[in-house]
Amino acid sequence: MTFGEKLQSLRQRAGMSQDALAERLQVSRQAVSRWERDETMPETDKVVALADIFGVTTDYLLRLQLEQTKPEEKQPPPQERKDWVERFLAFSKRKWYLLGWVLIAWGVLDLVQLALFYLAYRGMLGGFTGLIGWDMAEMGGVNLLDVFPAGVLLFPALYAAVKIAAGVLVLYFGKRHAQKKREEEMQ
Repeated sequence: MTFGEKLQSLRQRAGMSQDALAERLQVSRQAVSRWERDETMPETDKVVALADIFGVTTDYLLRLQLEQTKPEEKQPPPQERKDWVERFLAFSKRKWYLLGWVLIAWGVLDLVQLALFYLAYRGMLGGFTGLIGWDMAEMGGVNLLDVFPAGVLLFPALYAAVKIAAGVLVLYFGKRHAQKKREEEMQ
């Protein structure tokens, strides 16, 4: 297809008259008619404006194409086309093993919470027994501060340790797997 044939096809497909196109480009209707008949070529700035109006590339307008009859629509670069969700999913496919850091952070957060709970509990119980006048000696020498936290905090502490260990394993083996996969793709 020649430039003129492409221009006429795009104009008709857009439902635009020669007069309307000429008005948008600030040229005469006769100039548009001559372009469509391939008698003359528009100036460079008009070619760029035509490409913008019809959403095609200047390459499509100017290059002769024998086989292709449908214009290539202008598309932004791949990074601009993808929204943040698609970029995140693409990243997570390549770097999924980084989720190990999430497990590690979760486990560390649990351990910090347990330590704060233990410290708060010790202070609360110590203040409570002093407030009501209990004496540990009167209670048979049993120290409540030593009995409660060891039993209650053991399972959550182990659970937090398992999260941290799982995170480390995911990071280590996941990174090795990703490197092997990358090496296989290069070969």
